[in-house]
Amino acid sequence: MISQISKPGLPWWRSWWTRWKSARASALSHALSATLAPEAALGGEQWAWTHLEEELRSPDLKLVSVRPLTRASRVFLVETESGLRLVWKSGEARAAREEAAYLLDRRLGHFGLVPPVVTREWEGVKGALRLYLGQARPAYLDSRSSYVLQTPERPNYYRMALLDTLLGNRDRHAGNWLLTPAGVVIPIDHGMAFPRRNGPQRFSAYDFHLKAQLAEADRQRLHTLLADWDGVRGEMLPLIGEEATNALFERVHGVLDHSGTYDWHQGALQSVGRQRTVRDTFEATFGARTNLDASHPEHGIHLSEPDDYQEVLQHIDVHRYYLCLERNADVSFEDASSSWFDAVYTPALEAIRAVGLPKEFPASTEADLYLWLAYHREKIKANKGWMPSERYVALFLADRFSGRPLKRMWKAVERSVRAALQAARESPRPPSMKAASSQPPN
Repeated sequence: MISQISKPGLPWWRSWWTRWKSARASALSHALSATLAPEAALGGEQWAWTHLEEELRSPDLKLVSVRPLTRASRVFLVETESGLRLVWKSGEARAAREEAAYLLDRRLGHFGLVPPVVTREWEGVKGALRLYLGQARPAYLDSRSSYVLQTPERPNYYRMALLDTLLGNRDRHAGNWLLTPAGVVIPIDHGMAFPRRNGPQRFSAYDFHLKAQLAEADRQRLHTLLADWDGVRGEMLPLIGEEATNALFERVHGVLDHSGTYDWHQGALQSVGRQRTVRDTFEATFGARTNLDASHPEHGIHLSEPDDYQEVLQHIDVHRYYLCLERNADVSFEDASSSWFDAVYTPALEAIRAVGLPKEFPASTEADLYLWLAYHREKIKANKGWMPSERYVALFLADRFSGRPLKRMWKAVERSVRAALQAARESPRPPSMKAASSQPPN
């Protein structure tokens, strides 16, 4: 489990060797964001990636700062005691697939430039921990993204199209690949890779519709991969299961048989991928399961991250469990959804609006804020032993994580002044003052 400490800095007994390695790892994450490839950054990809992976897996990894990275409450930017900046994203199943994507790319010689990812537990929740590349920008924020993946002849297109075909990645859009200042594509967010079977998928946001011809060097990589398939299987099975591992085996052979990328999902692109975004598909599935569109037409539940709909469904499922116990009878999921909306979601929403959280975090939807509030409410309960009210947690979030820069600065100043006043009250007066104050006036 990752632990968090209150003050940054290295203890005095840490060796200079460890200090040098940590500084170099931090510099590498910066350099990788700006250079052409990992091997161009600080002397060799094998050492670089291996060392960073060791850092992420270290049982002594300690965090000194944690803050939300995006409007989705389950993604955080964290900094380690050694100065390394990382991204932590909750969700055990997604984390396992993200780690599997990195391990497969590692076996291919880091061909796809997938940053190191490991599954770690933080405050009782498992998630994916990966390197943060500060100089690289999400594709949707970079004007170059419209042409760097235009044709299969472009190295970025070829590399990521081949990687996604092997991974069976159904979720490749401008929000989950980064672009470095040098114009190199860095693929991230592989939580929806490794389907259990190939063929038509329920949805697919997949941008590589032109075939990329397999290079001879990469053909050799795949033959090497198959030659040690027992080792590959041993790594994949604990993370993605037997069905997904078998589907991966089929895709590797498919790439070899087709001498390049191919339509492993057989027409899913035309039927689903171009008609709907991944988020629209999850939202439609959520609506069909809960029937809130009929029972509460003005429910307004819209989430920024597709996977967050599944998290809300889990909340409803827990509420349904307690309803069944309370009524001593089975309760349908639709009835439980309606009850959850009235008894759980609406009070939380009222607290969110009363405190003004939507103004503090304008990039988040109210449903995003509900999940964030629910997460911190459970966290406070686990730490303090009592369940806080929705309003209490909403006030805490507004005070601690305000999205407005001026307010954040003012809060920091306020906390500093408060701490200084407290220290002044607790510190004793100098002896000369004590002596003077004890004498009666003339």
